[in-house]
Amino acid sequence: MFIEVSDEEILTAQKMLGREGIGVEPASAASFAGYIKALREGLVDARDKVVLIATGHA
Repeated sequence: MFIEVSDEEILTAQKMLGREGIGVEPASAASFAGYIKALREGLVDARDKVVLIATGHA
């Protein structure tokens, strides 16, 4: 499955991660942005186990 996210969604996800003490650059926040969108669209459930990769750091 692939999900397209906008720059705005990525930056929002980056800020959300930052508030949790996880500093990532925008490309690494894209996976979290996709997860948020997948939750919102019902593609995954909050109870599902999901692994997100964030290789970059702020």
